[in-house]
Amino acid sequence: MTTRTGLVRWPDNDSSLSPQIHNAAYRALNLDWAYSAFPISPDNGVEGVHAELRALWAEGDVRGLSVTMPHKVVAMDICESLSPAATEIGAINTLIRTPDGWRGDNTDGPGFATYLSQDLGYAIQGKKVGMIGAGGAAAAIAWAIKHLSSTAKTEVADLYIWNRTPEKARDLAKQIGVGSSCEWTELAECDLIISCVPAAFDWPDRGDNIFRQGQTLIDLTYVPEVTPLMEAAADSGAQTHNGLGFLLRQAELQFEVWTGKEAPYEAMRVPCLG
Repeated sequence: MTTRTGLVRWPDNDSSLSPQIHNAAYRALNLDWAYSAFPISPDNGVEGVHAELRALWAEGDVRGLSVTMPHKVVAMDICESLSPAATEIGAINTLIRTPDGWRGDNTDGPGFATYLSQDLGYAIQGKKVGMIGAGGAAAAIAWAIKHLSSTAKTEVADLYIWNRTPEKARDLAKQIGVGSSCEWTELAECDLIISCVPAAFDWPDRGDNIFRQGQTLIDLTYVPEVTPLMEAAADSGAQTHNGLGFLLRQAELQFEVWTGKEAPYEAMRVPCLG
């Protein structure tokens, strides 16, 4: 019997590269596994989402699930256990089958830490880091910044979090234990800016241009490949990166917690090369 994994998402669309990435990994290791989409609408309410996730566990052959917005927080409530990262971040992006039910994990935070430090070779020591957004993705990134600081034994006091609702930014800083809420214009002082909001974010309405030469912008979005925010940053001389590398690193960790095998990272990269 083929072991199944998949992506819990809404709306149901074909823009995600996750099926191609994971299925490439299964083929590379000759695993009889398959990854597909499991669209779950939030319209039936929290109980409806919970019922569908429990039904997938009950089917028996579903080993793991990737979880995207808007379900990253809601799905936590049905988990029999949570990883330390999921507990600290306050959201999950991964469900792992156990005999008793789902275990929740979050590979976004560790995946971003690997992407930033290893793939980009970016050292945060002495840098001012800014984040746009204060949702589940931002919580994972703040967690990554905190843990990179801990590993380097360096205090990163200069983490600025901007959100349309300042209270949410303050709540996130308190929850993760790092950073503070800031005004939009304060992001201009940052060396590294990470956008944790959709590509359609209406950044021009914020007013002042926050980008300059010497900055680095990472936009967690990868569709489109170049977002309007990235265009603005590049026009001002900043280096820009989309979220594809981050997607790969968190998927690599998901593969490993599901299968117990080392992920074939190079095979997983192939669908992303265009």
